Amino acid sequence: MAATVTIGGKEYDIDADLNDQQRYLASQVERAQRTEQELKMELDRAIMCKKGFSEALMASLNSEEGNGEISGTSAPED
Repeated sequence: MAATVTIGGKEYDIDADLNDQQRYLASQVERAQRTEQELKMELDRAIMCKKGFSEALMASLNSEEGNGEISGTSAPED
């Protein structure tokens, strides 16, 4: 089956209907769409990571306040 692309609601056969420049541009659009999706996924991961660390920090601070102690800002030791 021939590869197709839909542009403006019309389907085009990439090899038969598009010239070299149009194939190149269609390829760039496809690549930009993939990059956009990858960046959205990366942003989602960063947001979830930030949320998790923020919740962990709040829990740690609340725990220390409940115990009457506030410690320094060093990372936990392994």
